[in-house]
Amino acid sequence: MSLAAHVPVGFRSNLLQQRKEGQEEDEEARKKREAVARERQREIEREMRLERNKRSRNDEDRDVSERVALGLPPTKKAAAGEGVFDTRLFNQSAGVDSGFDGGNDEAYNLYDQPLFANRSNNAAIYQFSRERLINSVGHTGDVPSFAGADRSTFTRTAPVEFEKDVSDPFGLDNLLSEAKKK
Repeated sequence: MSLAAHVPVGFRSNLLQQRKEGQEEDEEARKKREAVARERQREIEREMRLERNKRSRNDEDRDVSERVALGLPPTKKAAAGEGVFDTRLFNQSAGVDSGFDGGNDEAYNLYDQPLFANRSNNAAIYQFSRERLINSVGHTGDVPSFAGADRSTFTRTAPVEFEKDVSDPFGLDNLLSEAKKK
């Protein structure tokens, strides 16, 4: 009887040892797979960072005056080092004296042209999205302030544009002309 009892115990211990060895092999394979996955993820992130930096590096290194002249939005960080020249900046009729109107100090032509007139992507400033509004605020049909508004008459596709007011609401032009006559 004792011989019969020892056989199952030895058999069980042999099975347990085989199971532990199998688990150790599975664990090693799992660790190798995780290491390969982490390495691949690092490579993907590195490639994404390099691509993003390569695209924006040329525009970020420009001087503020170059960015305004080219119609690009200004950046927050100042460019350091040598400037990169763009041929679009040369041979322009607008120069240092362009805002002075030939020495006429009374003409105020500072805002005679839009800041980003030649920008191809006006949607970068503001693009209305009804779906985004509904997702963030909800349906506004039951709000009393919107109840009388007619939504179907006009759809905005570009930013608001302001017109220069040519009138003199306070009569300063007349005051200046009278002062010059005296």
